[in-house]
Amino acid sequence: MRDALTWYVVVQVAGFAAWPLVARALEPLEDRGWAASKAAGLLGIAWLVWLLCMLTPLPFTRVTLLVATLAVGVAAWLWEWRSSNGYERVLRWARARRSLLLAWEAVFLAGLVLFGVLRSHNPAVAATEKPMDMAFLNGFMAAQSLPTQDTWLAGFGVPYYYFGYF
Repeated sequence: MRDALTWYVVVQVAGFAAWPLVARALEPLEDRGWAASKAAGLLGIAWLVWLLCMLTPLPFTRVTLLVATLAVGVAAWLWEWRSSNGYERVLRWARARRSLLLAWEAVFLAGLVLFGVLRSHNPAVAATEKPMDMAFLNGFMAAQSLPTQDTWLAGFGVPYYYFGYF
């Protein structure tokens, strides 16, 4: 339950941080990319952290993830504020489409709960490539720098799947 709640909060924060950028790109849509901003926020922040940690000596830690999230959020919302002369336009838009935004939030929450319940009935890491996936994910979670150590080739970094498993 705690993991699902953590995922919910992380996805909401990432989506909110990236929404002004997504809203500009998807302005013709009724929700201005509100639903898509969750995936775009996660992907964009993860890509930024991955790129910075791969190309610089920055450590791969929660602090780096938090700083990247704050940087994306501050940059995106500052850009929105400057281009719109404040947040009044965004607030007016959100008030006018409150029911649409709440509907998207309900769909997201229902999907998270549904897939969480389905996964809870068979949480085993067995069959197909799940054990290998779990090894890569554990390697990334334990890593202090990127590329992470290869699980099967001791002393070497993972030479492939850099961003796919990240």
